[in-house]
Amino acid sequence: MLGVTMSTRSADGHIVAELRGELDIANASQVVAALTTVCDRAPGVIVLDLSGLAFIDSCGMEALVRAQRSARRTGSELQLAGLRPQARQVLDLFAWSREFAVLATCGD
Repeated sequence: MLGVTMSTRSADGHIVAELRGELDIANASQVVAALTTVCDRAPGVIVLDLSGLAFIDSCGMEALVRAQRSARRTGSELQLAGLRPQARQVLDLFAWSREFAVLATCGD
């Protein structure tokens, strides 16, 4: 298993959090905690660049939904960008697309 890494940067007035690797049950709670920290430090729009995820399962996507709900409580909003077809399929399968604005790329 590759695990997942997250890096953040500022771009166009918002934060971009780039996830790379595999997001699954093994590291889902760590990602929620990391995203919650980002939201607490820099409330506002946070774009999650998922183009570097080689794999995401339903537990990984559910973690993003939990992070979104937590972000909204602090006045932040997570947007998804760069979804690969497999990630989009998981998002749509569980009807979680209503939780997020979905961008084609981070530049949208």
